[in-house]
Amino acid sequence: MQYKCRKPALSGFRFSIVEINGALSAVWLVQAIPRGPKCQSCGMPMSTDEDGGGTEMDGVTRSIEYCSRCYKDGVFREPELTVDEMIEKTQQRLRSMGMPEPVIEKNLMAIYSLERWKD
Repeated sequence: MQYKCRKPALSGFRFSIVEINGALSAVWLVQAIPRGPKCQSCGMPMSTDEDGGGTEMDGVTRSIEYCSRCYKDGVFREPELTVDEMIEKTQQRLRSMGMPEPVIEKNLMAIYSLERWKD
């Protein structure tokens, strides 16, 4: 039997409960990644940004490229951050949300292709 997570951060996940060596475990089956634009710095789906995106220089206009965690008033919140540091931060955040490792790895690899990190 498949179940859908109720926790908002994991709402796209489906899993089955299985018995492995006498213990019950959740086996993750499908990850429904929200469609639409993603932050071009961290990869977070813009649709999940609680503030609706970062702000441009005027402090009011919402950025269509960067989330509120990465961008404020037309500048990056951490301008000296490297791509490797962003990957580490993102990995910690996704793990704290309880995401399965294969999903975390997929999201981390996508960071290299985001606009902020292109050379």
